[in-house]
Amino acid sequence: MMGKTQESTQLYDPRTGEEALRFTSLGCEEEAFEPARTNYFAVYRIETGAGVAAVDDGCHRFGPNSLLFVVPYQYLRFALDQPVTGEVIEFHANFLCVETFHAEVGCSGALFNDPYGVPVLALDGRVLAEVADLFARVRRELAERGLAHTEAALAYLKVLLILATRSKTAGVATCETAAAYRHPVLG
Repeated sequence: MMGKTQESTQLYDPRTGEEALRFTSLGCEEEAFEPARTNYFAVYRIETGAGVAAVDDGCHRFGPNSLLFVVPYQYLRFALDQPVTGEVIEFHANFLCVETFHAEVGCSGALFNDPYGVPVLALDGRVLAEVADLFARVRRELAERGLAHTEAALAYLKVLLILATRSKTAGVATCETAAAYRHPVLG
């Protein structure tokens, strides 16, 4: 069974009392696991392990040092070749809507909301270290709940998404800037 309850810190939306940002540890030794569908965007950081992530109708291989991006209610199933450890950041659209903040972050269409795209991003070198640091900073903000921790967690999350978008689009000639990922309606 996947141990997503090892460490969990939660931020509450003061308007509704519902969780807006969740951070959990990820650990699974079983061959297959299917996380529950939720109304949260999710960023899975795979530290160790390998396998296949079935996202909707596509199957995508992943290995250690990877990120996996999932939109609300999206089907996800892990078929593991090796046990997996990592972390998961889940955020509600009320906390950060990737469509609304698309012009700032540029991740809608690059990381999320691309039915034909690959939701897995392999990390290496400098990007790997920066992603690990940003996950640690979000975790720390949620745990310590210091002054303006909500704003700090949001800022770190945006930087994480920008870094991942830049890394994913770096070699794509037709999509080198965030402007290439403008929302079709919002511009």
